[in-house]
Amino acid sequence: MRGAFSKARKVTSNENALYKLETVRDEDWDFLIWISSQMKWEIYAYLFIVIWNNTEFGEDRMFEFREETMSMIRYVRKLNKSMCIDDRKAKEFINLFNDYRDYRIDNYFAERNRLITFVLRELEAHGLKNKSDFYEQLKVLPMKQKKKLRDIVIDRMKVLIDMTPYNDKSLMNSGKNDKNNLKDELDALKNEKDILCEQIFELQKENSKYQAAHGNLTNLGFSDEDPNNIFWLNKDIKNLQDLLGDFTLVSGPEYEIDVTKCNELLSFYKCNNVEVESQHGKQILSAALQRLTIETIIAETKNFFLTNSLTIEANLVTKTKEIVDLANLFTKEYAENDEIAKAIPTKIRQQVHSMLGSYAFSYDEHPLLKKISEIVLEKLNQYRKVIDDDSEEDNEIIPIIRKIVQLFFYRLEAHPIIPAYNFYENGTEINPLFMESAGTKSKDMKKLEVEICSFPVIAIFDTDNDKSDNVFSKALIIPKTKSNNNTSLETAITTPNE
Repeated sequence: MRGAFSKARKVTSNENALYKLETVRDEDWDFLIWISSQMKWEIYAYLFIVIWNNTEFGEDRMFEFREETMSMIRYVRKLNKSMCIDDRKAKEFINLFNDYRDYRIDNYFAERNRLITFVLRELEAHGLKNKSDFYEQLKVLPMKQKKKLRDIVIDRMKVLIDMTPYNDKSLMNSGKNDKNNLKDELDALKNEKDILCEQIFELQKENSKYQAAHGNLTNLGFSDEDPNNIFWLNKDIKNLQDLLGDFTLVSGPEYEIDVTKCNELLSFYKCNNVEVESQHGKQILSAALQRLTIETIIAETKNFFLTNSLTIEANLVTKTKEIVDLANLFTKEYAENDEIAKAIPTKIRQQVHSMLGSYAFSYDEHPLLKKISEIVLEKLNQYRKVIDDDSEEDNEIIPIIRKIVQLFFYRLEAHPIIPAYNFYENGTEINPLFMESAGTKSKDMKKLEVEICSFPVIAIFDTDNDKSDNVFSKALIIPKTKSNNNTSLETAITTPNE
């Protein structure tokens, strides 16, 4: 391969940046090809640190930095649990991420520079050429491009993690990969990418027509870059589902379950005749704990707002509702035929809830996060306990609570038509429009019904016809063979503000 990253043209003295992205030659993009072709997770781990080291941040990016670092640590732990790497290597990389986080936040410049020198040397050993040119180019990239580069690294890391079902203990012993399975996995990912690209293209066309017809003043949709755009919202929901799945694990020597209590929980969700100590039973139990976690957080958040109505978040929502109601009355009285005036109440609601969905409860010591984390952990510990001394449950639950509150109380409310959400009950007929189950083929759906629903469907429903105008996220379910007394499709829905 030619130099993985050749130097760009220097800019004249009256320009600020030393390098310009527009002047990078075709060969310079060999570096991006090099990134996308890598199959070693270690390279993405090192790249993650190097990119962040060239990203300036204050309080506004501190939370993003912490959360992304925790995600990378979580991926390393997954590799370790799936027996792809040994304990020594897992500890080595976890320490690397923790050290960089601490050096960066606490401004230990000397230690941080030594760590970066080590990381760049490792990247060079893995095939990166002209590392100094690459490092200089990173410095002048705009923040948006640095963010997209980090997204690529994190997404590729997740793709490699998703392939770990093939990387069992036998692979550690033999050191050989199943090439056929890997090829199938890559082909499936390519097909999924093509489908997503087509969907994005159609959404962009639809959005363009909408904006052209109504103009910016009456446009209630979201731009492609807006975090509440359905594409990015769905991506964040998938991330939340992954966090919940990790947090509610019950398989492994580090977990101890109370069989009696767990049977009571499964009975509450009408999951009868489940052998809770079997592998399948533990999957159902984990799904039940995920649903319990979501329901508890939503219920306790409502209670918190009722008893703490003067907090800035609760007060902002209350005052916004008052203004929106008054604006609707005014429009109806004086400007019923003015499309711009009629859009203003909805735009006010959207803007306020969009802001809250991005920034509410950003610091970990917020009273709501602390109180609900104690309640959730106490409730889950009735059913399963983590006996690992190095458990970080207290730290892991905080971002989960934050994401659930921001999603169900604010981000859904930011949409022109507010989506509803619903958990499907045991025995409900499976509808592929609203539900999905890992490993279940569409042709088998008619023979199955819901055993447990771990994450609710989020959609704009047409309740008269059991259809949906727009599904934001399908319900996650574990199916079972149909019984004789299965129920019809549940159409009861819950809106975020109920």
